Amino acid sequence: MEESIYEMVEENNKMLKKLVRRGMWSNVFRAIRYGIILILIIGSWYYTKPYVDQAKNLYIKVNETTDNISEMKDKADSALDFSKISELFNN
Repeated sequence: MEESIYEMVEENNKMLKKLVRRGMWSNVFRAIRYGIILILIIGSWYYTKPYVDQAKNLYIKVNETTDNISEMKDKADSALDFSKISELFNN
């Protein structure tokens, strides 16, 4: 009876050691996987950042240009008072 208990304890101990080892390797590979994902994210940001900055600068320039066009239109409308022009032609 004691020998069978001892054998079962030994077998359980072996299985527990395998489980602990498997859990440790699982954690190691999980850390490696997250490290690779982090490196890929940082690398992709590093390589796409110039394009993002270029698109941002283009967006800013387009907004400035449309603002300038709008200001020029307002100035042209105020400079050309159509009531005064029609008075010139009526005289």
